[in-house]
Amino acid sequence: MSGELVALSPEMAAELVPPAAREELLSVLQEAVALLPLAEVVVAACDGPGIKGSEPARTAGRVSSAYSLLAMRVRQLAIGVPLRTRLAQLLEYHAELVGQAQLAAYGHRSERTERARGTGGFGPPASELTRLGRTLDSVLRTPPATELD
Repeated sequence: MSGELVALSPEMAAELVPPAAREELLSVLQEAVALLPLAEVVVAACDGPGIKGSEPARTAGRVSSAYSLLAMRVRQLAIGVPLRTRLAQLLEYHAELVGQAQLAAYGHRSERTERARGTGGFGPPASELTRLGRTLDSVLRTPPATELD
């Protein structure tokens, strides 16, 4: 997965995220990052040979759907195209990986499920999502500096 954004300066963030979109963007990022621990657990629970049962698969389905819905919300935001595109890619990656784990829980194996199994977690995309969430939260919640006369 390529396309990581360069570090966001306060100026760049202000340009890419207009005030009207800030709370919704921060809400999406907060929800996405909060899902990561459950996503990691459910992918691990669905891993391995054989059928795992319906509970891990149902949970994986809910988590995958949640990431897909978050990606849809990001795509509807009036924010800068590079940021909107990258965040949607990250969220869709997470939805896909968890979705492949769901299939694996039912014993379905394919090149895609095996590729998902071999990742050992979400790796750099999860780190990037977490980092973007922290950065944007810090930058967008910090009031702009004013000049003192």
